[in-house]
Amino acid sequence: MTKYRFCGIFSCMTRIFEVDLSTDKIAEPLDAAAYRVNENRFVVARYTPERPYIITYGISACKGVVISSPEEQRGLVGHLSAGGNLEENLDRLVQGYESNLDEADVHVVRAIQSDPNFWPPIEAICEYFLQHNPRTLAIDNNPTGTQIRGIAINLADGRVSEIDRASGWTWSELQDTSLNQPIYQTVS
Repeated sequence: MTKYRFCGIFSCMTRIFEVDLSTDKIAEPLDAAAYRVNENRFVVARYTPERPYIITYGISACKGVVISSPEEQRGLVGHLSAGGNLEENLDRLVQGYESNLDEADVHVVRAIQSDPNFWPPIEAICEYFLQHNPRTLAIDNNPTGTQIRGIAINLADGRVSEIDRASGWTWSELQDTSLNQPIYQTVS
């Protein structure tokens, strides 16, 4: 189902729709030497032939967030886990993206239903992003009930996919983790 959200007299409009990434899974991008996002981290990157993907694994009670601009061949993948203030964590993603979201596409992905008092609820994440008026907001509520998920964005075309874990995940050394930035800072 597709919905639209209008924002007053301005010409901003967000197209909101539900997706099921499990209907078109991709193999784990090994040869592509993807950027890999660790838990409670995010990565922002541009397309290069050497690293056309940003990926993250292990989304269970966590949530995955993808912000992209296919025209710029640029994207962000965030792996939101428990901890910190949700609004501050999402602010960090938006600031890390370093562009206005009104020309961006946002995907929010979940696996299992989790305690909203501890884990970030998908509804609150979507409401936050709607305040930034992205071009689209795609919501994957995991209609198949997969317990643990991996997601990828192809930076060449902005396509977001679920990673097929039928043969397991390899955590290849070719996957670059050097661009990982923390979503929230812990106090020591």
